[in-house]
Amino acid sequence: GSIVEAKITRMSYSGKSADLEVKTRGRKWNQETEAYEDTIYTRTLNKVRVKNILDAFVSGYNNLTWERV
Repeated sequence: GSIVEAKITRMSYSGKSADLEVKTRGRKWNQETEAYEDTIYTRTLNKVRVKNILDAFVSGYNNLTWERV
């Protein structure tokens, strides 16, 4: 699915890696209604290199809005 939100939850002491919480949009099957429903999945990624984060998000997406929390 497509990434809806990504948040850095922890930075390493050296600043070279970070833990990310990523929310993606997807679809899941509902047994009761027998239809797909839009869902937001939350996934935690540990020890991601900052260079990989910059390459994936800064270079890969032109219309991102950045918010410092």
